[in-house]
Amino acid sequence: MDKDRKSEIHITNNFNAPIGQHIDHVDTINFRMDGDGTFHFGMVNSICTEKTANDGGKRVDSESLSRALKGCKAFIWGNAAYGVVFCVCRDLYHLANNASNFERLLAEAGIEIPDGTINNAMNRNPWMKLHIDKWEQQGVMERVLKLRDSFSQEMEKG
Repeated sequence: MDKDRKSEIHITNNFNAPIGQHIDHVDTINFRMDGDGTFHFGMVNSICTEKTANDGGKRVDSESLSRALKGCKAFIWGNAAYGVVFCVCRDLYHLANNASNFERLLAEAGIEIPDGTINNAMNRNPWMKLHIDKWEQQGVMERVLKLRDSFSQEMEKG
């Protein structure tokens, strides 16, 4: 499978933790498969995936998100702007492609937006489904590019 291609699989399983704790529900399970076919699973409460060489090990959690957003709040024009932030996290920091989980992460960071805001923004702006590096060629507004770049820079300061 192409390493840039992502797919989502919904599986219902029960997991038993090694210490005997029974886990009935997990929102997100991240896994990767090595070239030899070995699967590596990780249950996570946040919506981050593992560290990679490309992102310097940066992880998106409520603290890093809050700090970065404070640094670029002048570029947030409304709730739909958080869709841009979601796309940056998805494309640069390997955040799970799940807008609802991202809205919950925003809430943990003290930012409340109506449920469905990010999905609505993505539906109204099809370019958001593309990688953020392709936005210029789609003719997106300058304010979008400024927010994208400002947020990325603030995350790198982390």
